[in-house]
Amino acid sequence: MNISKRHHYIPEFFIKGFTNEYGKLFYFNKEKNKLETNPRSPSQVLFEWNRNSVEINGNVTDDVEKLFQLAESKFSISYHKIVSGKKITELDLRHLILFILEIHWRVPSQDNNNFIHIQNIDHSKSFFKIRHRKTGKLVPDDVFKEIIQEPIFTKSNTIIRAIEDYLKNEKKVNMENWTMSESSKEGANFNILSDNPVLFRDGIKENILENEMIFPFTKELMVHHTNGKKLTFIPPDKIIGIHVLSFIRAKRFVCSSNLEYLDFIAQMSKLYSDDNKLDILEKSVFSIYE
Repeated sequence: MNISKRHHYIPEFFIKGFTNEYGKLFYFNKEKNKLETNPRSPSQVLFEWNRNSVEINGNVTDDVEKLFQLAESKFSISYHKIVSGKKITELDLRHLILFILEIHWRVPSQDNNNFIHIQNIDHSKSFFKIRHRKTGKLVPDDVFKEIIQEPIFTKSNTIIRAIEDYLKNEKKVNMENWTMSESSKEGANFNILSDNPVLFRDGIKENILENEMIFPFTKELMVHHTNGKKLTFIPPDKIIGIHVLSFIRAKRFVCSSNLEYLDFIAQMSKLYSDDNKLDILEKSVFSIYE
């Protein structure tokens, strides 16, 4: 039985929405400060080897990766409805929210955050419970702590965390607070996709339902959570600002269907080298919500 080794933290089907007419895209390696000029296929970017592999009883398994793929398949129907421009339902929106939450916690830039989160899980208050099979009582804390340190839990915890965040705030879901926008034909019309794609006002937040958010959806579309505010026309300079902020927030990799535009965004990001300038950029970006 073949075990998968190339594990995407951004789903491959989603990456395809950012490719050019040849099904390729370009990427910038921030660690090397290098723009890769050779186009890559979606299978060749935004992944880590054996990221979701675990060893159980001496055997390596990709069961966690299969769990992620199952979650992706659940969203695929809603994804294609949104991309095709069909009218979406509240159920589609809820699938979208869960997908974004999962991506938010799943990417490498959140690995340390997730490690700390696991170390501080309170069994009595946690969404995730472990009970004795016969008595139904919660297992002792020391047993719980031992179990949640197992790799199969630590690697799949991002799904649990996304579901927990959603259930805590599902009553806040309001379709009027969610909208899509297209890239301006007069300015930048190449969305970029980074390895840390969910943008929040004031940086990383625990839950997208508690703050304003921008999420690149395809090379032409963005998803917005306005958090009760209104989104009108987004001028080209604001779209560029969103892309620059996405580039800066990325941990290692930033992708685009257009090589020249990606290089332009990389050069623009150098103008925001200190916290004060970055704060100004962020405020400018989120001023699109009135």
